[in-house]
Amino acid sequence: MKKTLLTLLSFFIVVLLIQACAKPQETLQRIYRGDSEFDPSIVANVSIQEVIESADQYAGSFVSVTGKITTICSVGCWFYIQDEAGNEMYVNLKPQNFDVPQSSVGKNVIVTGILEAGEGNYRISAFQIEFTDIKE
Repeated sequence: MKKTLLTLLSFFIVVLLIQACAKPQETLQRIYRGDSEFDPSIVANVSIQEVIESADQYAGSFVSVTGKITTICSVGCWFYIQDEAGNEMYVNLKPQNFDVPQSSVGKNVIVTGILEAGEGNYRISAFQIEFTDIKE
């Protein structure tokens, strides 16, 4: 009887320790914003394919692109998005001093920021990330 009670108590303590050490899953917000504001009226809504085809036209300008987050850094300060055609783009959140949770992978987003393009490399310095799967 004492052995069974001791085993159950030990099991209960181990379960409590595991739960105490588990990292809580952060609830996604609908919109994440950086430190700086931007004027939505100057943003061009383009596809990743349009960015690839006309990068010079949009370089240095505010753009919004849509895609699914495929990869994210360990602290959430950059990620890659991919459109339905498989085109991929790097998104940098660090310049605007914000991040998104690890649970963002696989979520659909609209990324708004300044396009940086050069020699086949396309990246957005993001000002805002909107999760389209999340309803307010």
